[in-house]
Amino acid sequence: MIDLEIYTDSTNCYEKTWAKEFMNLIEDLHSKGKRLLHLEIGDSFSMAINEDKEIYSWGLNDHY
Repeated sequence: MIDLEIYTDSTNCYEKTWAKEFMNLIEDLHSKGKRLLHLEIGDSFSMAINEDKEIYSWGLNDHY
C-alpha cells in the first residue's frame, strides 16, 4: 500500500509542475475509488500504475 503526500515550491518550475500532475492523478484515482499501485520517476517523466493495471504517464514533453 502506498500513501504519499507531496509538498513543493513550484515558483521556479515549468507551468505544470510534477507535483500538480501527480496530485491530479491521485485526485482522479480517489474519485474513481482506485488506488495507486506503483510509481516510477525519471529525469523528466513519471509513470504510474493503478490497482486495475491502468498506466499513466506525464513529464516535461520537451523531447520527441
